[in-house]
Amino acid sequence: MIIIRIVSGNKTKKEVALVFKINDLSNSKNITSILKDNNIPATLFIDGLYLENNIEYIESLSNFELELLSYDNQYNEIHFKAAKEYFESLTKRNAKYCYADYDRKEIIELCSSMKMHTIIPTIKVP
Repeated sequence: MIIIRIVSGNKTKKEVALVFKINDLSNSKNITSILKDNNIPATLFIDGLYLENNIEYIESLSNFELELLSYDNQYNEIHFKAAKEYFESLTKRNAKYCYADYDRKEIIELCSSMKMHTIIPTIKVP
């Protein structure tokens, strides 16, 4: 198994990547509305269970990069694999990235086994 780690971005560019976890409705609609209204690109990591229960809303997010977060906030291999397949059938593209709040070996290995890269943000805002 090969695990590739990117520990920083391009130091010659003054850019940031905005990444959001979408696993409930509490703020997701407000956040995506602000991003859309201001034409701000972002990557939205969607929980698999949330995806199943909010298909119409997720389909409205087609102008964002969508990726898979987890399944019911867990990284169980069976559920995550099923969520990945469902995500890919809905979005019509391969999931490329996983999200982890911190360096968790089990998430990195699971994502690597599914040929996905793991994103671990350096600055987190609650």
